[in-house]
Amino acid sequence: MGEKVTLQAEDGQKRWETFVGGRILGSALVVGNLVFVSNLEKKTFALDRRTGRIVWRTDRGKYIPGIATNRFYYFSLNGSLVKYRPRGG
Repeated sequence: MGEKVTLQAEDGQKRWETFVGGRILGSALVVGNLVFVSNLEKKTFALDRRTGRIVWRTDRGKYIPGIATNRFYYFSLNGSLVKYRPRGG
């Protein structure tokens, strides 16, 4: 429990698997090369879409999948609306 797994669309083979420290809440949000996922233990992660490597995290979790653009990421985290700016964005 608490693992984010990506499967190859063509054949269902596992591409990567990443432990995110707890039970995953809701579905992932994919934006460009990032996969955002939140857990019930109040952490949100951005994973590299190709490798599953954690590239960003925050100690705010329990989000409802948000909206993301190339300039900003918006999440409803623990009852608050939070806006993040990507690095270089």
